[in-house]
Amino acid sequence: MKKVELKVVTKSLLLVVVAVGVTFTACKKVTSETLLQKNDLSLNKLGHQNSVNSLSLDSAKKVRFQLGTFSSSISNFQDSATKALSILSDVFSTKEFKDSLLTYTFVCSNGSSNSCLASKPKLHRYKCDSVLQVITGQTVYDDLTADSVVNINLQVLASSGSSPYGYTYVCSSTIYSYDWFLKNNNRALPTTQEYAVHLAHEFTHTLGYVHSSNHTAAQDLTSRIGRIVRNILTKRANLAAINGQELHTLLGQDNFKYMKIRVNDLPELSTDFMTAYNSMKSGFDSSNQTITYAYLQFIDSTNAKLGLRVVNSNNTYFVITFNHTMAIDSNGVATFAYTGVNTANATNRARVQHLIDYLTSGSFSLSFMSKSAPAATIVGGGSLLTDPASYFYGIMVDTL
Repeated sequence: MKKVELKVVTKSLLLVVVAVGVTFTACKKVTSETLLQKNDLSLNKLGHQNSVNSLSLDSAKKVRFQLGTFSSSISNFQDSATKALSILSDVFSTKEFKDSLLTYTFVCSNGSSNSCLASKPKLHRYKCDSVLQVITGQTVYDDLTADSVVNINLQVLASSGSSPYGYTYVCSSTIYSYDWFLKNNNRALPTTQEYAVHLAHEFTHTLGYVHSSNHTAAQDLTSRIGRIVRNILTKRANLAAINGQELHTLLGQDNFKYMKIRVNDLPELSTDFMTAYNSMKSGFDSSNQTITYAYLQFIDSTNAKLGLRVVNSNNTYFVITFNHTMAIDSNGVATFAYTGVNTANATNRARVQHLIDYLTSGSFSLSFMSKSAPAATIVGGGSLLTDPASYFYGIMVDTL
C-alpha cells in the first residue's frame, strides 16, 4: 500500500498543501483536508451538477451528533467541541443542506467499498449508481442522515511541523484533528464553526467516501460536503450582518468588501453587461488567456477598484486593477468615475476599457438582488437608473 502524505508548508503568508502518492486502499487511514475550503464563500458548482435528480420537496431528516469520548491537547476545549457538534447537527438537519447536496453528482472514485460497510446495513455499501455511473447526491444524503443520533469520539492532537487538518478511517467512530488550525484560527468563521466544517468533512470519510488520485480536487466529495456546511454558516453570518440594512450602507465592511463576478456562476447577468464583458473577454481569448473572475473592491465610501484575475496559458496568473471614485447618495445610487490609475499594461488597459465604459455609463442603484447564483451566497448588484434592464451583480464576500 502506498504511503499517504499530506503536508502543510508555511512560507511567508502562503499556505500550501502538498499531496504525495495519494492512493487510498480499503485499509488505509483517510487523511484530510486540503485548503479547498479556504475562503470558499460561494458555492461554485465544480462537481458535476445533478441533472437527473430533481430537488426533493420532502422535509429534511433530523440528525443529532453527540460527543462520546474526548481528549485534547488544547486545555478546556471540550465545550467548543460540543458546540461544534451542535452546529453540525443543526446544519445537517436543514432543508437548505439537503437541497444543496441533491444538486450534485460525484465521480465514482469518491466511494469506497470497504468490507466494513457490510456491517453497516443503513449505509450504501456500493456508492456508485450502476446505471448512471455516478454517486448521486441522494445517496450521499441518505448515508449522512442514516442515523438520527450519531455518537462521535473526538481527539485533538498536538501538531507537528507538517500536520494536516486531521484524519479518520472508513467505519470509524473517532475523528482525529490536529490542533494548529484550532489554536491559530485565521479563517473567516469562528473557531467552533471552522471545527464543525472540518468534522463534516471527516464524518463523510467514516461513511465510506475517500480521496483518490483518480479524481481531481475539484471533484472531491468530502471537500464538497465541508464547503456546503461552510457556505450555509457564512450565509447565516452575512444575513446577521445585513440585519435589514441596505447594501450601500455595508460596502467595505466585513463580508461586503468585494463583489465577485464569476460570470459562469451568474446566468442572469444583463445583456448590456455581458456585451461589454464578452468584448473584453475576446481580447484576452486572442492571447490564450482566461478571465477567472472580475470584481469590484469597495475601499471606502468614495473609492472602489475594478479588478480582474487572468490566467495565462502556462497556468500562471495575474491581477489587474483600475481605480474609480464612487459617489453614493442616501438612496444607494452610485456613480463611478475612472481615475486613470491602473496596474495593467497598455494592451490589457485597452481590453478592459469595454467594462470601464459600462461601469461609468451612468448611475447605478445598488441593492441586494434575488438573481441566480451559487447556493448559500449573498448577492448584490447595481441597476442602471435610466434602464433597470441593464444591470450587473455578483457575490458579496470578505476576501477573494
